[in-house]
Amino acid sequence: MVSDTIIVKQLADGRFQWWGYGEGSLTGEGSLDTLAGLIGSRAVTLLVDGFEVTVERVEFTAPERRHVLKTVDYLLEEQLIEDVESLHIVHADLQDTSIVLGVVSRQYFAVLLAQFEEHNIALAAVLPEPLALPFRDQSLTLAVDQSCCQLRYGVNLAATVDRSVAVYYLSQLLEQQSYHSIVCYGEEDDALLAELAAVSDETDDWQQRPLSQLRDGLPMASELNLLQGEYSPSVDWASIWSRWKLPAAIAACALLANLAVVGSQISAVNGKLAALDQQEETLFKEVFPRGRYTGSARRRFESELKGAGGGSGPFVPLLATIAEPISKDKTVTIKSLSYEASSREVSTSIVADKFSQLEKLVAEAEERGLQAELLSSNNRDGKVAARMKFKEL
Repeated sequence: MVSDTIIVKQLADGRFQWWGYGEGSLTGEGSLDTLAGLIGSRAVTLLVDGFEVTVERVEFTAPERRHVLKTVDYLLEEQLIEDVESLHIVHADLQDTSIVLGVVSRQYFAVLLAQFEEHNIALAAVLPEPLALPFRDQSLTLAVDQSCCQLRYGVNLAATVDRSVAVYYLSQLLEQQSYHSIVCYGEEDDALLAELAAVSDETDDWQQRPLSQLRDGLPMASELNLLQGEYSPSVDWASIWSRWKLPAAIAACALLANLAVVGSQISAVNGKLAALDQQEETLFKEVFPRGRYTGSARRRFESELKGAGGGSGPFVPLLATIAEPISKDKTVTIKSLSYEASSREVSTSIVADKFSQLEKLVAEAEERGLQAELLSSNNRDGKVAARMKFKEL
């Protein structure tokens, strides 16, 4: 952050609070209409409620590093309750075998940003609120008020937790890493501060400061800007939000879901649609139990898909192209498959014995004129499970 930056956060009553650093800084609260008239040429950084954002360092293997920036949306997939497609996931601090991820609901984020777009307020950065706490290397910063406890324990690592679990959360952090100093901001008569100090007794430098000093110094900047991907400053936030408001978006999702069901049934024969007549007939009856099989699976699939409103388009040729390299390796198995008609992409879940088999599959698919991406991979029961995406160039 720079000294002429305005920091903005939304209050519980829907209004906004803002402040700055250095001489001539703005301090106040009110509506975005009021703020818009005060900004001038200053950069604006929005702080998002820490309860709405999850920040975590995720580890991966060295071979996965070459693909990790393409697969960040799926690194936390098994740990999240929500559908990964409903989440906005950003990254920072890529290391040899780890990366920091920030996760926020797409709908929540779009609604928040649309308010600033409506008032023509351009945002330079959007950060989880605890990443605006003061911070020094090898230190840990706490800010405790009557609603929550915020912790910043790295340049890009932070969390907001309920007061009831603050002592436990801090103790877990201290078990994982030692800190040269801990700085705790809070009210002197708050009993929770004494409890936090007690679990930090092995830290040489414990400093307690009043909340009134929290914004005295310019905090160390964080790289975990939530304005990444489709929410980057060049994107029209209002148009993104409009997708959530239109009933047509719900209908489109339903149509894609239906096509995905059809695709997953097709994967029952490992993508070998044209292999044997018996396999074709079995697959057809699984996908379209009420359909009449006439001996040509390809024509009947095209007919049934058109009847469902999707049309076969490039789907069958694309599936056949994907199946060819996969069928050559008997140790590679397709667990599921879905087809997205709007982008003409096939997404698959694949299990292989080795990671090198997946890389070979990507290379062979590209040789056949497809765009192939390895979205994610992890080890399961001695095998490698992965998600891949294929698309015609």
